Amino acid sequence: MLKENPLFVGLGDCSYGIKENMVKPLDTPKYELYDAHTLLNQLMGDEVLAGTIINVFLDDMPHQIDLLKEFVDQGKPEQAGAQAHKIKGAMANIGSPALQKTTHAMEKAGRANDIATLIQLVPTLERQFIELRQILERGQD
Repeated sequence: MLKENPLFVGLGDCSYGIKENMVKPLDTPKYELYDAHTLLNQLMGDEVLAGTIINVFLDDMPHQIDLLKEFVDQGKPEQAGAQAHKIKGAMANIGSPALQKTTHAMEKAGRANDIATLIQLVPTLERQFIELRQILERGQD
């Protein structure tokens, strides 16, 4: 399936703002981190298009997460919640139930002006994204 897609070649060489050696891995089951069937079903099985979308997602998402972290660091829970909502949509489209759940909790915390919960959830979001990115870079489903 996706692991044979040539669009995945060299993705491991990309650098992102989130560093794997800075956070501990979670024990989130792989099927909760990524369900390739979600994305492929939305694209009617078009693996080439899925690969393109995954590449764009991997390129853009670290920036989106950094923006969310900036809002949290600046004590702006409403903006952080709105940013979490955007990320949640991307996670739903790509097929990551675990990250969708985390960003949903962050979105709710933002609406409630609960900066403490947002601060608490940032490391979880980062760890889950690192694990998702590793799965996607390997092209596994």
